[in-house]
Amino acid sequence: MGSGAVLLGVLAVPDLGEVDWGALPTSVWLNVAYLAVGAAAVANLLYYRGVADVGPAAASLMMFLVACMLGVLVRGGWELTRALRERAPRRGPRRGPRPLPVD
Repeated sequence: MGSGAVLLGVLAVPDLGEVDWGALPTSVWLNVAYLAVGAAAVANLLYYRGVADVGPAAASLMMFLVACMLGVLVRGGWELTRALRERAPRRGPRRGPRPLPVD
């Protein structure tokens, strides 16, 4: 992973001067801040807490599973729920005892 970052950095350096950093929308800077603080820092803190609680093997396994679960919940949760509802068989009216009439 480190070699990929170095290669990307080498390829990106010549074009850094051409980027108008002030023209980037606020949403881009908020995404960068989220990735730097939210995802990386909080995930590392929680990972090391997990290592202390359950050991390194289980914590490493959960680290990869949590990323998949969060992706499904945050990004695809609504789409998945909608797709499952569309494919679910349609149910008719509820069967069972009818309510007694109120006088």
